[in-house]
Amino acid sequence: MNSNKLDIGFWFPRPERGARLAQELRNRGHRVTLYHKLSIPGEQTNVIKVNTSFIKGIHMLRSLNHDVLYTSRSFKPVLQLYFNSLISNTPYIYTVNGAIWAYYKERSQRSILSLFKQSLYPFLFKIALHGASSIIANSRFLAQELQKRYPGNDLKIRHIYNGIDYESIDAGKPKPGAWPTKGNRIISVVTINLEKKIEGVLLLLEAFEKLAKKDPNVSYLIAAKSENRLAEEKLISRISKIPYRDRIRLIIDSKEISNLLASADIFVYATPPDSSDSIPRAVLEAIAAGVPVVNTSTTGLPELAISNDIPILVNYDSTDIANATESLLSNRRISKELLDNASLEIRKKFNWQYMAQEYEQRFYHAIKNK
Repeated sequence: MNSNKLDIGFWFPRPERGARLAQELRNRGHRVTLYHKLSIPGEQTNVIKVNTSFIKGIHMLRSLNHDVLYTSRSFKPVLQLYFNSLISNTPYIYTVNGAIWAYYKERSQRSILSLFKQSLYPFLFKIALHGASSIIANSRFLAQELQKRYPGNDLKIRHIYNGIDYESIDAGKPKPGAWPTKGNRIISVVTINLEKKIEGVLLLLEAFEKLAKKDPNVSYLIAAKSENRLAEEKLISRISKIPYRDRIRLIIDSKEISNLLASADIFVYATPPDSSDSIPRAVLEAIAAGVPVVNTSTTGLPELAISNDIPILVNYDSTDIANATESLLSNRRISKELLDNASLEIRKKFNWQYMAQEYEQRFYHAIKNK
């Protein structure tokens, strides 16, 4: 091993985020190979296809000769790294991107297999954490939760914020015609890959209903990435029952998020207190785009506070969300200068170069202490 440059294996990383982090580490002189069952855009020459079998995956890991391994995937990938570390003594780093204990509850269905997985997972997750050289959380909130829930790992746990791609945000061009009516334009960007995920959106719809009752010049656009048909249908059904539904537009899988953000007057977001989301990327993108933000003070969202008004933090309550949004629309108290400064602060804190630098230090630490 070169004393300065590392040979790193990314084992089933999140495709887009893993590819970008890998590239930044290569820019710092390291060799990075990605292992995945899928093709990863932009990584055709650096991705090795992996059989998804648990045992075959471990056999493959034994044949590799990396200095350190990394994964951001729970359950099978991180357990494979754990068992491999027992055999080969190759250290691994595990990134936890959200409240994983809540995630598996969200995913659970009332089948025997899912109930078995839900009961088995906490035990296996604890084993995987114990074996990791470092445990990376994507927020301070999540790091503190991990320390409370899994005592004994305190010295391993660090928080490193994820990077954000700002190029597409900066390329956004206003598209006000996307809103159903003229007037003040409110937007939410959400992912509905689990039925649990739409609880926050349903609360926002309740808040909009209260706001629309008092303000005839407000309209609401929800840009949703849908990966769950049942959740999508539940959301559509709820919208159809709102008296002001003609002022609401739901766009599924839009390719123009940056254009929509460039057109919005206010961005609103709500995360249920028991959600697996830590710091939703959509909120970061809205602040980076210079859009005033109203969001709930749940999970890791308070960490985004740059001033008293950016973002405006409220309780997880539809009335509080409606009142904060109404106040913001009526007096426009946040200046462009404050919004621009907030955008710069977010870009400093959540950028790929800084993220790669922090991960690099954890990789060195893992090798030194294996």
